[in-house]
Amino acid sequence: MNYQLKCDSPLSEQIKGIAQEKVLAATEYLRRDGNEIAVHGLRKRCKKVRALLRLVDTEMSDVFQYENSHYRALSQTLARSRDLTALRIALLDLAPPHYFHRLHNLLNELIQAEQNHAAVTAALRLLDEGQKRIPSWPLDHVSWKNTEAGYQRGYQKAVNAWRKVQKHKNANRLHLLRKRAKDHWYQSRLLRKRYPITIGSRCESLKQLGQALGDWRDLHLLARMVVIQQDRLQSEFSRVLEIIRHRQVLLLKKIEEFCKKLFSRQHFNF
Repeated sequence: MNYQLKCDSPLSEQIKGIAQEKVLAATEYLRRDGNEIAVHGLRKRCKKVRALLRLVDTEMSDVFQYENSHYRALSQTLARSRDLTALRIALLDLAPPHYFHRLHNLLNELIQAEQNHAAVTAALRLLDEGQKRIPSWPLDHVSWKNTEAGYQRGYQKAVNAWRKVQKHKNANRLHLLRKRAKDHWYQSRLLRKRYPITIGSRCESLKQLGQALGDWRDLHLLARMVVIQQDRLQSEFSRVLEIIRHRQVLLLKKIEEFCKKLFSRQHFNF
């Protein structure tokens, strides 16, 4: 099942089916290989399930709160491992491996040290628990109007996050914008078949915005690590920090362009 809702099938069954598929896919990733690729796959699928939940959260009331917390906790079980891997990818995007070899070696050491089989086991248990509850989600009366309201809420959250960034740019506000934009992208993918013109046309720009925000965040975390570890990095310290800052400036310009295009109105018009 693709990550999108179709117009010719019962909505409640589709929502449960998509959630089941994402949870089972994450489980298969971890059971097959609990490495950094599997960790990334797990976290991405947890975010997709949470975005799906937010699309109909008022219909699920207390169940939504419980399930949303469940998948947030599940994602956090392996967050440290994913973050370190993202820093290594960000560094590779800045320069090939023979540049900044001290920093590359440091990241590899940290990634190896962070491997945690107990965390993988805990994640598998949480996935199994969540998967068993999905068939009982109270969605019998969910309608397209509910998804429209959920989409509107997600859009407004993204707009508000962008306006906060406009007032004052800092890492926390940009990280919040990233989360809200990512949710909005996932929900746009879910509804693009239903609304191909008004929503479907936004998907590619939202994808690129999410990527730019993610790249900026990874560079921010990499810069923080570089500052903390500057004694070990020696001559690499100032060079890598300069490149990071330059790349972040370029990414901010791209982020501003996308946000002006995507979040110019307070309310979304279907």
